[in-house]
Amino acid sequence: KVSRAWLLADPSKSLQVEQDLDKGTVRVRGPVTAPDPIVTVIALEVDGDIEVIPAKRPYFWHKGKGIKLEASAPEEDQKKASKEEEKLDAARTKAHEFYEKLNLGQQASR
Repeated sequence: KVSRAWLLADPSKSLQVEQDLDKGTVRVRGPVTAPDPIVTVIALEVDGDIEVIPAKRPYFWHKGKGIKLEASAPEEDQKKASKEEEKLDAARTKAHEFYEKLNLGQQASR
């Protein structure tokens, strides 16, 4: 459970936190404009242990809308990750087969 969120640059101001403990989701609402144009850090204070699941894509501050951070339950992420891994394995296999054919074609032409 997230008990508090704030911008690292200004710990005196808390950010709005919405969470659904049943779904394992947390939404932090930041200001409309990022305080630092290069990097803005959102700090979270949590109760209990946490499991860190790396983001699959970077998050950006959308001009005029702020930023939306979401975390999903670990089971959902594991299912998504295994599906993505299956897709990557299939793509690797196809790439390997392509390069094998390409390599064999080059050797035959020599």
